[in-house]
Amino acid sequence: MFKFKWAKTVSSINQKTVERCLKEIKVALKNKGIKYSDIAERLNLSNVTVKRILNQSDIGLDRLITLADIAGLDVVQLIKNARVSPQKHYLFNDVQDKAFFDNEHLLHYFSELFYFKKTPEQIQRENNLTDISTYRYLRKLEDIELIKLLPENKLHFLCKAPLGFSANSLVLKQKITNHIKSTCDAVLSKNENEYYFMRVKPLRVPEGFYLQMIEELKKVVDRYAEIAEVAYISQSNLPEFQVTIVGHPYNAEGSEFEPIVNVDSFK
Repeated sequence: MFKFKWAKTVSSINQKTVERCLKEIKVALKNKGIKYSDIAERLNLSNVTVKRILNQSDIGLDRLITLADIAGLDVVQLIKNARVSPQKHYLFNDVQDKAFFDNEHLLHYFSELFYFKKTPEQIQRENNLTDISTYRYLRKLEDIELIKLLPENKLHFLCKAPLGFSANSLVLKQKITNHIKSTCDAVLSKNENEYYFMRVKPLRVPEGFYLQMIEELKKVVDRYAEIAEVAYISQSNLPEFQVTIVGHPYNAEGSEFEPIVNVDSFK
């Protein structure tokens, strides 16, 4: 079973957001007639501890999820509703996507600028670039309208975070292909680490049953992904995990047994 260890606190969610979450949880608990003593018994805590937890804004995310579950609330929606201004996602356009697909080093350069907040001088120094190469990178990013160049290699971004690729992105499709290969290499290795898991199950079932299973799996993964995005978006030092769930109609062609034939000997 896949295990995910939550961070100790919800430090990337501001205190006001957590306070709003706890306020909604307390309202829901009251409406359902759930008392502090009920929660204390379920969590094996004292009434005083439960009261303190429900009135502090630095509780652990695992605790927030547990309290939301007891109150019958979806923690993802709870956090989203509690945020004052949910972030809009911005996507690279087709021209920008094609430029990054054709020039992967350009995407790396842009990532260093935009996501890691490095200056052109830092990138040049760390990668032993020439002045003309730095200029060409910056001019290309200006040509595809991601930055505006200012004097002395200063720049102004013409895009906003969170920024990513669309579902039809050439770059995204290539990255997915690479991820699938790396996933196969990783899970097929003889690694006994608990963070590695794989389930390959041929299922002979009605089509509706299979489609229902897909929807349930997608909801589980999407729910965890949304929690991670809301809670940990600013914590670049956390470990990353690759979760790949694949299902498709099974084509047995090429996987049947070899025919039984006369043999002279075996190796």
